[in-house]
Amino acid sequence: MPDSPQLNEAEIKTLGEAFHRGQLIGCPRCGARLHGELRPYNKRSVDVFFYCERCGARGSYEPQDIREGWSDAQWKQICDQYYRHGEARCPFDDAILGGGKDPTQGSHAAHLSCPICGAWRYGDVRGFAELTE
Repeated sequence: MPDSPQLNEAEIKTLGEAFHRGQLIGCPRCGARLHGELRPYNKRSVDVFFYCERCGARGSYEPQDIREGWSDAQWKQICDQYYRHGEARCPFDDAILGGGKDPTQGSHAAHLSCPICGAWRYGDVRGFAELTE
């Protein structure tokens, strides 16, 4: 049985970013649906292992943490998105943020993090959301 084809670095980066942005991904070798398995480790960004059941192509996306937090203006925008739409995206790379409300602090505290760049913030969100007229 031949070895499974490895996805190259450029393919893995493109697939990893698309996966964390919530986009559908397909195998660049055969076009079949590509499976992505989250592999969180001791870092803020989240690794993903990809595997194609059709042709066997595989590879691991291992983004590096930037270790930079969001500014107050970015946090305000993120909180507004989260409380209006139930989902927010990272202003650095457009990934869907993980986390959510902190149940121990009620609905006024959120802990959100980016699976691509590792940016994160925790805090009270009262006063951050834009009010509509």
